[in-house]
Amino acid sequence: MLLDPSIKPSCTLQPLLQRGVPLASQRALHIIVHGRQGGEIPNLLLRLAESVSRQRSAAVVLESLTQDAPSLDIGGDLWVVPLFLLPGSHTRVDVPGISQRLERPGRTVRRLPFLGAWPVWLDMLEDWIRRQMQLEQPTTALLHHPLRPGVADRYLRMLQHRLPLPLLPFDQWQCKRWPPRSSRRLLPLALAPNKMSDAIEQASRAPVLLECPQICRGLVQLLASLP
Repeated sequence: MLLDPSIKPSCTLQPLLQRGVPLASQRALHIIVHGRQGGEIPNLLLRLAESVSRQRSAAVVLESLTQDAPSLDIGGDLWVVPLFLLPGSHTRVDVPGISQRLERPGRTVRRLPFLGAWPVWLDMLEDWIRRQMQLEQPTTALLHHPLRPGVADRYLRMLQHRLPLPLLPFDQWQCKRWPPRSSRRLLPLALAPNKMSDAIEQASRAPVLLECPQICRGLVQLLASLP
């Protein structure tokens, strides 16, 4: 689902924003991603940040959790945007720590929920998955990073109820508890390439999400619409 240009950002994103946050000025975005070994940020995420910055006419900083040193602090008020699809330990521990690190006297730092909790993102993901199921070789499962029991279980139950495909933890796929790989087209639940998407590349040619134009354009529009 691409966002309708007639929908105002305040209507689309207001449920994510804390009460009392003004919608008049464009704040910089501090986007947190997992990254790859050595702090490498995949090109798909770099291009995403460039597109968002251009559309917002505001600074966008990408911080990888795997980098050695913190990203440059550009100053001014910020949105902290965790680009994570699941409520794992990075979402619950690392992101609040980064948000706290960015706080300064006189600066407003607002931390948004992780991307997977945004209703408009779930709408977009569901619509795209339904389109994938209509292909000649439809996607038959969503492969996701394993999560510890607890809050994540409740989220996965909600996601399974919402999406029209079974969810499969990556470690179960590795243990071959799923039917033969050759008969399955698996979709990695990942925005950009990671170890999981690398591992299933030979078994399934399904792209990561930001390789899909519909998803990429929709996410750029979502992030650019933040006040």
